[in-house]
Order: sequence, then C-alpha cells, then structure tokens
Amino acid sequence: MLPVNTLLPIVSGVLHTLDFVFEWLLTYSIHSTLLVGGLLLLTSTSVGRRIVAGHGTWLWRFALVGGLATASLQSLRTAAPLGGTLRLDRNTPQRTMIRMEVQQSGSIDDRGAMQWSSPDGTHRVVTSDIEVTPVWPLLLFGAWFVIAGALLSWFLVIRARFLRSIGPRRSADHTLAGNALRYLRSEDHVRQEVRLTVSEGLASPVALGASEICLPERALSELDPIRMESILAHELAHLVRRDPMWLTIARVIEAVFFFQPLNVLARRRMQEAAEFASDAWASARVARPLDLAHCLARVAEWTIAAPRLPVPAMAERRGAVLVRRVERLTTGRVVHEVAPGRAARLGAVVALVGLVLLAPRAAIGSDQPSNGILGTTQPHPREILVLRREVAGEAPAQGEMVMVRVRR
Repeated sequence: MLPVNTLLPIVSGVLHTLDFVFEWLLTYSIHSTLLVGGLLLLTSTSVGRRIVAGHGTWLWRFALVGGLATASLQSLRTAAPLGGTLRLDRNTPQRTMIRMEVQQSGSIDDRGAMQWSSPDGTHRVVTSDIEVTPVWPLLLFGAWFVIAGALLSWFLVIRARFLRSIGPRRSADHTLAGNALRYLRSEDHVRQEVRLTVSEGLASPVALGASEICLPERALSELDPIRMESILAHELAHLVRRDPMWLTIARVIEAVFFFQPLNVLARRRMQEAAEFASDAWASARVARPLDLAHCLARVAEWTIAAPRLPVPAMAERRGAVLVRRVERLTTGRVVHEVAPGRAARLGAVVALVGLVLLAPRAAIGSDQPSNGILGTTQPHPREILVLRREVAGEAPAQGEMVMVRVRR
C-alpha cells in the first residue's frame, strides 16, 4: 500500500476535479435556465415575437451555448456573485478524512507506513487510510457521466444508421440540378464547394455536413427545373448559414446536459427559426415564393411515413410549423433574418457579463481558495502529526486512533 503522503495529493486532486465539474454542471443548469427560460418567456408574447423577428436563429444559438460560457467564467472566479451561492450541503466544508493509527515500529509491517519520533525519543510507526465524505456528489457525478455517455453514443448511432439507411449516394453535379446549383452559388458569391448527390433511400432533400446537398431520386423526375431551383436554394441556405453544424452542436448539448429539459425546447425553436430563415433566403434568391411553398407541400407528401432526420431536411418539421411556413410564403409575410449588428453583439456581451456577475452559482462546501482547478494545497501528513503534537503537548500513545480532517 502506498503511504498516505503519496496517496493524499492524488486522491485530493481527483476529488477536487470531480467536485469542480459537478459544481460547474449545477451552475450551468442555473444559467441555462435563466437564458433559455428568459427567451422562451419573451417569445411567448406577441410583443416579444416582434422584437426577436429577424434574429431568431442566432438568439436561440446564443441561449444554447451562453450558459456554457457563463458557468465556466463564474466557476473560475474566486469572488462570489451578487446573486449568492447555492450551497448543497448546508455550508459544511467538503473534506478528506485521514485515519491514522499509531503503533510500535516493530509490531507492524513498515510498508505503506511512515516513521515518526516523539520528543522523548519513543519511536512510532503511523499507518493511515483515506476516507472521503460526503459521497453523494461522487455518486451523482458518476450517474451523470454514465447517462450522458449513453445518450451521446445513441445520438451517434442514430446518425450513423441514417447515413447507412440512405444507401450509396451518386453525384448529380452534371445534371440540370447541378447546373442550377452552380448558378445559385455564382449569383450569391458562395465560395465554398458544394457537392450535389442523389439517393434512392432518401425521402426529403437534406443538407449534409458543411458542403453537401442530397436529393431523393424522385426529385429529379417529379419536379420541373423551376421548382428544383427553389429546393436547391433552400438547402444551399442551410449550408451558408451552417445549420447542420449547429444542429449537431444542439443535439450534443441536449445529450450531455440531459438534466436541462429546456435545451430540447431551445433546439426545436432553433430548428424552426432556421427553416423560416432558409425559406426567406431562398425566396429572395429565386423570387418565386409560391413555387417554394408548392415544393414544401410536395416534399411533405413524400415524408408522411418517414422518420424524423438528424440533419436539416426541407419538410422534416411537419404539422403546425409546416403550415406556418407555407402561410408565410403564400401571403408575402416572409421575414428575412439579418446578421447580428454591433448593438446585438454588445447586448449579448452585456448579458453574459451580467450573468457572470449577478446570477447565483452552486457550490459544495465552503469557498476555499485553491492554487488551481486540478490540484489543491494540502498539508503534509507528517506536518499534521507535528501540529497535533504541538497542540496536545504529547506524542500519540500506542494503538491510539487519530482522526484528522483535511480541508480541500
């Protein structure tokens, strides 16, 4: 067995790291609730919807990732926020307990023990073990790690199954649809390379990754070139706006932070805003919103029995969302989304700083300054015995059990 002066820094460092991560997760749950919940309340009113009109996508993206930034910044600050600290163990300092038993040096095996001599010259050998209290943060952290890992793995499995289900994809760059896509790219000065592919196992046009548009086989035969151009403009808008990447990020956040149900609502609202924005982008490029509305209805017929997809699909969001999309296109009430300007970016920074300074944070035990996230300052076990000797004025007797609690 390793001596306590070797094990203590290792155990203390691991426990401090786990406590830090656990406190960060709890703080993130508070901040994400404030961000996502506040935006949900704002958009639940007609006035709020008018305020965020044209800014929906980036606002929901900001709400999804903003809590990650503010929780990290606040966890690194030594000063407590103005909103206070939510303590989960009634302000009981988190400690590592060291149990030390004093015996005669010749009566036990000296391996794993450390030598100590009292002032009167009596030789002692101190054996020790380490006990961690409380245990519940470690149990909750372990449960989060297992569940988050399982959900993240399931998302990756679903994505891999989808790619296998659509089967092999053949290039359609040299078709009429490919020519239409190149024309759209040149008209809008889209510099990134975009591949156009076709799959027989696909029910709806989709944007894959950062540079691929995949069409169902039937789209080439059932849609005329004019409506095909509307479909391509819609999917190209997803790639230009990086919607596939953000949908993947949202799905990962949703899996890892499964304990925050508001992330599911934020991801759905972000998807809806992305579809509205892509419709507006496409209708502005092809100047035929009615043709785009007809394409939405036609593609929706193809996807009635199809499962929901883990990638942005043209008519994957069925029901009320699809009805609102068609209604906006047919009535001329399309709202074009604009990039956040200086005022919007400044407002986002102010909101983040305000959360860091004002929002409460979670903590286990009392606030203790630390030299780093991955390590703590711990007294040497030999120094612990010297302190006891100086306080008590005498050496520990043989067989005496000395219980020492060490702050982390």
